[in-house]
Amino acid sequence: MSLKPIRSFTDLIPVLNRGRFSEKLDEHLTRSIEHLEALPDQQGKATITVTLTVAYQEGRIEVVPSVRSKLPEEKGFTG
Repeated sequence: MSLKPIRSFTDLIPVLNRGRFSEKLDEHLTRSIEHLEALPDQQGKATITVTLTVAYQEGRIEVVPSVRSKLPEEKGFTG
């Protein structure tokens, strides 16, 4: 018996890495919002990038997810 392939992001995201990827996305979103809210100028932009690598071999599909965030730098910060 073969499984029906997932063809919707809404169905795919919750099953990636056994649900842990969805949790990781939530963490990036929360951290981005908290960082933006703490900016002294009361304005800024953050970027959250999700990459899905889809590989196919001998009838099997593998999806490998990754996520990264780019937060605005605070003015005057010298890491």
